Amino acid sequence: MSWIPSSINIDLRLEGTGSVLLLLPFIFSFIHYTYKRTHPDVSISWRWCLVVLRGASIALIIALLVEPAMDYWSKKIQNPRLLVLIDTSPSMGVRDGESTRLAKVQSVFRQSEWKNIGDRIEAQIWGFSHDVYAIGIDTLENIQLRGRATNIGDAIAESAQKGGGLNGFQGVLLMSDGAHNLGLDPIKTINKKNVPIYSLVVGNDEPPVDLQVAGANVL
Repeated sequence: MSWIPSSINIDLRLEGTGSVLLLLPFIFSFIHYTYKRTHPDVSISWRWCLVVLRGASIALIIALLVEPAMDYWSKKIQNPRLLVLIDTSPSMGVRDGESTRLAKVQSVFRQSEWKNIGDRIEAQIWGFSHDVYAIGIDTLENIQLRGRATNIGDAIAESAQKGGGLNGFQGVLLMSDGAHNLGLDPIKTINKKNVPIYSLVVGNDEPPVDLQVAGANVL
């Protein structure tokens, strides 16, 4: 868990009659004068001891009159937690234009917008296909395609559980082509959770062609 350095505040105030404090110099002067001569006479050290004891007792009475109060509180700000899910299933290897879908996802983390917010959030990044696995922020450029299917529902549920529960995050960023074909229904997984899901969809709306005619000869 990431924290911004804490700040501490201390507030000291007087709830009672503060004007009594103006009498302190006169009171202690009177105490010192009272013990200037004692009967019988005592040593200087004992005399100062008597002055201190009498002064402490009067100071305690004055403290009760002025009613000093001190407030102490500290503040810690927790960085918002973002759960990032990156689809690494085989369909993310499909080329849309000059780059694959996975390469487009990786390019997001090189943009200045992501770098600007990266220091202000705590991002937990997970890759998923048919299973879920953790990804380090410094290994995003080395992500490889893996797995046999796309299981978005289980990816959300399992990664959130390993991260302390979905409600512990302020949002989920889902980066996928949306070709969910295995496991729990993603809608049912998040239906009862009060956590926003932000989807970054890569690829075309139409599924890739699995079979096409490369050519024909007329006989």
